[in-house]
Amino acid sequence: MAWHLEQLLASKEGWDVKFLVEDSEIHAHGLVIATRSPALHELVESATGTDHVRVDEMKSSIFKVLLHFIYTDELPRIDDVLVVPSNARHSSMAVVEEMLAAACRFRLERMRRLCENLLAENMAAGNALATLDLAGHHGCTELEAYCIDYIAQPHVVKDVMKTLSSFCRVSR
Repeated sequence: MAWHLEQLLASKEGWDVKFLVEDSEIHAHGLVIATRSPALHELVESATGTDHVRVDEMKSSIFKVLLHFIYTDELPRIDDVLVVPSNARHSSMAVVEEMLAAACRFRLERMRRLCENLLAENMAAGNALATLDLAGHHGCTELEAYCIDYIAQPHVVKDVMKTLSSFCRVSR
């Protein structure tokens, strides 16, 4: 079933909703949106009198991930999402952070949990404080607790403390 819905999204046939994200027009099917994401459906319903639904403060690549999840109940491979191919773990985790924000914004709990798991699996001293901050900002209490437990480990806390000054400069 997921494969069929993924093909429906990719085919762009039978669409009845047009999203405008950044400068991209992205087509979708209102029935799928209404069924799988009531919060996104509310946005569609509030856009009366226009031929498109504007989605602000989100990259089009992240919105496409959101739609992919809505249609398939799966996250795409992170490498497929990166706009500029990169081997840097930082770039991948930045994408996951944006995916988490999108999942929280449109109240997609399973997508949120999958993103939290990816962030937890890739926890390192260099990103622990930023991940803790992100978790707190989005109300991800389980990820927040995981970050605290990770940071509190004796062999990790010293390395995390070394990143504190750069984290404070970035988070201002």
